[in-house]
Amino acid sequence: MQPRTLSHEKINESQCGDECAENADAVSKTLFEALVAEEEVHQDQYETELDNLEKFGANYLALQSVERSKSVATGTAPKGE
Repeated sequence: MQPRTLSHEKINESQCGDECAENADAVSKTLFEALVAEEEVHQDQYETELDNLEKFGANYLALQSVERSKSVATGTAPKGE
C-alpha cells in the first residue's frame, strides 16, 4: 500500500480524521485532532489581532503596551509574564 501524500492546500479536519480511521491509526487521529484544536485557537487569536488593528489603527500596539503596564503594576498580569 502506497502512503497518500497531502498537498499544502487547506485540508479539513474530517479528511485527515477519515484517513487515520481508514488506516486504523487511532494514535495519529487523536494527535491530529489535538493539533487542529490548538491551531484553531491560534487562528482565532490572529483574527482578533487583525480586527483590533482595523478598529484602533496604528495606536493599537501603544494601547496594548499601556494595558500591559497597568496589569503588571497592579499585579494582575498572567503568571509567567
